Amino acid sequence: PQKLNIYVINILVELHNSDRRIVDDCDVLFAVWDGQKIGGTWQTIAYAKKIGKPIVYFGGNPEEKV
Repeated sequence: PQKLNIYVINILVELHNSDRRIVDDCDVLFAVWDGQKIGGTWQTIAYAKKIGKPIVYFGGNPEEKV
């Protein structure tokens, strides 16, 4: 179990880093988001906001719920 836990943590770190690279490399972030402030999608959106990237939401604008 110890190796599995470390492996899972490493996967999560890599996913987080790849999401940040996507935001860093894009001009505009296109997001499909349900408005809940949990999970990887929210973390990616929060990072994009923090660095001032424009965000286009599909399926409505969840920002109205924030």
